[in-house]
Amino acid sequence: MGRVAKGRFEARVRDLAEGNPMLEAAANPIRASRRMLRQELAGLEKLLRNHVQQDPVCQTLMTMPGVGALIALTVKAALAAEAVKP
Repeated sequence: MGRVAKGRFEARVRDLAEGNPMLEAAANPIRASRRMLRQELAGLEKLLRNHVQQDPVCQTLMTMPGVGALIALTVKAALAAEAVKP
């Protein structure tokens, strides 16, 4: 397959499989599944970013170097879980 630039993976797979019915039959459903998974992931990431933007605790945590939205929310959830332990 060689090196593929970001955003060109699907086109590269299509180009390589084109003309080979067996490869097309195998690659097309995989490409479609990959496309849908990427769309779902983008939606989840958007929900995460929107939630964190509204949360002052997460905003404070994200002032530390290396702490992004996912880490901030994970730390907040872990602290909340510890707070409710008997």
